[in-house]
Amino acid sequence: MSQQVINVGSTANDNNGDTLRGSWIKANANFTELYGNLPIDTAPSTWVPTLVDSGGGRTFAFTVNTARHTSIGFVSTFTVDLTINSVSGSATGNLRLGLPDAVSYNAALSVWLDNATNQAKTSVIGLAAGGTQYAELSHYENGDTSSMASQLQATSRLVVSGVYFTA
Repeated sequence: MSQQVINVGSTANDNNGDTLRGSWIKANANFTELYGNLPIDTAPSTWVPTLVDSGGGRTFAFTVNTARHTSIGFVSTFTVDLTINSVSGSATGNLRLGLPDAVSYNAALSVWLDNATNQAKTSVIGLAAGGTQYAELSHYENGDTSSMASQLQATSRLVVSGVYFTA
């Protein structure tokens, strides 16, 4: 059904618009169609995230506390909560968190990190990278952005959530 526009007449009280009853019939029909096409009761799904150093120099063993996502149309929302169990090697690249869907456009993410190696001086930031299926996680300090791969250690806890567009 196409949208049913309520005729309000040319001027106030000119008796040329829809009746009050007719207006609400159209409004109800519009809302019925709208709600019928939205997956309002979509439950979040689980997924298995990955956490990698893009240069391959560092590996992470971690426990997934939570990994949930929901996609409605071209919009994907997610949250992931990881506890790092162990870290080996030296960081050589960007820290990448695998996402449940491909990202169409860059999007900023919310990142929370506890028990990092340089916690007091570091701000953590996240970017869902357009054209990929991962988020780049970085730390920002003194005007410079660097990979967060070197900041993680055993017992670090990482929570990332966000919204991004998919293709």
